[in-house]
Amino acid sequence: MPLPGIVPLPSKVAHTLKGHEGPVLCCRFSSGGRYALTGSQDRNVRLWNPHNGAFIKEYAGHANGVHDICVVKENDKFASGGADKLVWLWDVEKGKPIRKFRGHQDQVNSLAFNKEDSLLITGSNDRMVCLWDLRADRKDTPTQVITDAKDSVSKVLFTDDMSCIYSASVDGCIREYDLRKGQLRVDHVGHALVDLAVTRDSNCLLAGSLDSTLRLFERGSAELLASYTGHTNTANKTECILTNTDAHVLTGSEDGQVIFYDLVEEKQVHSIQAHKGCVASIDYHPQQVCLLTAGVDWVCKVWK
Repeated sequence: MPLPGIVPLPSKVAHTLKGHEGPVLCCRFSSGGRYALTGSQDRNVRLWNPHNGAFIKEYAGHANGVHDICVVKENDKFASGGADKLVWLWDVEKGKPIRKFRGHQDQVNSLAFNKEDSLLITGSNDRMVCLWDLRADRKDTPTQVITDAKDSVSKVLFTDDMSCIYSASVDGCIREYDLRKGQLRVDHVGHALVDLAVTRDSNCLLAGSLDSTLRLFERGSAELLASYTGHTNTANKTECILTNTDAHVLTGSEDGQVIFYDLVEEKQVHSIQAHKGCVASIDYHPQQVCLLTAGVDWVCKVWK
């Protein structure tokens, strides 16, 4: 039993979600955390009830592996992107694509909706960040294309206050696009970046890189606040996130572990042996002590 005031961390497998016929490359909770979606090298997306382990529906259409998924707040639609260079917008209930967005010239790595779910941003190996206006009637080409990155764009995200778009690139830079001022800020981290997350208070950015290090930066000043080492990430894209209280930093590791660090003290406080082989994706429940992990061993696991 956890001590009073101490938030427990996920440590036991509640369910193993089996059914994909290839490495599971991304896992995401729905808005509110009632459902989960997984995308795989087998080209399919699957919908699950992570709380009882039940498979609900499969979404088939991509011609190659699915590398990221993003769900709208109403949970009636989601977007997926992958190695077929396309971005698909899906109707959750009908199980069919609503629209296909064309514009990228290489694998799509990352997707994010804005707060109103009216805009979608995507990042790709083609070094482009594309903005798509979902309100435009049947306009399936990008509203805007940003070509500042010098190498693959591994992550894109909106801040909750909608003031900025961020991108992380293998060129070692975090780029901040201030939408209100129309300005670009480039912060040189100096190592190939594979993931980026924003704290829930929107004050800090967490960056994962191929030198097996996570770095926490202050938004605006880009001051380095903390570094976290102990996991292995030298060759593959692994994801870094924060718990729903911002108290802990998590990352997947190429040795199959998920490592938990104390945000402030910068030390490792917990780990789980999650998969055989690299942990490709992780996501934390928005309210509960519950973690999703996806691995190259073809399964997704629910930890509580």
